[in-house]
Amino acid sequence: MYDTTQTRTSPFFGGLPVDPDLNRLRQKWPYASMQVGDTIEDDEVADVINVDPETKAGFRRLKSVTDKWRRAIKQQSIDEDGHILLGRRGGRFVVFSANEIVDSQQQKVRTAGTYIKNAHAMGCIVDREKLDDDHRRVHDHHEMLTGKMRAVLTAHKLSDATA
Repeated sequence: MYDTTQTRTSPFFGGLPVDPDLNRLRQKWPYASMQVGDTIEDDEVADVINVDPETKAGFRRLKSVTDKWRRAIKQQSIDEDGHILLGRRGGRFVVFSANEIVDSQQQKVRTAGTYIKNAHAMGCIVDREKLDDDHRRVHDHHEMLTGKMRAVLTAHKLSDATA
């Protein structure tokens, strides 16, 4: 069922090309036929691209190929003014509804806010006097950016709380 002939001595520097497997996925599940609520099991994807997801190498290959597949679907949706986003839920891929897309967007914004807050806090710890000129410029730039981003996020939180 799975091709076990690939070894670490593969002639491909940086790993096997992803596009042939990506094309197999596109043939099996064309963008035009995707509908909200469609689900695709990991095992089905693994069979199409001929990997064993139970092995470390197979799991990594599955992730590499499906990450690129999901990015390609998202880009195609943007380019064609479509409304398709392929998300993950459990051991399957799901074509998200508009509500699920917004839920995913909200989670990413929250995560970004946490990263911004932490980056700003890290910059506040630094003693500017101990930095060389190049690092001082970078530090000041990042502090200005993260400070503005935090101000926007804080204002947004306050407006949500009073609404």
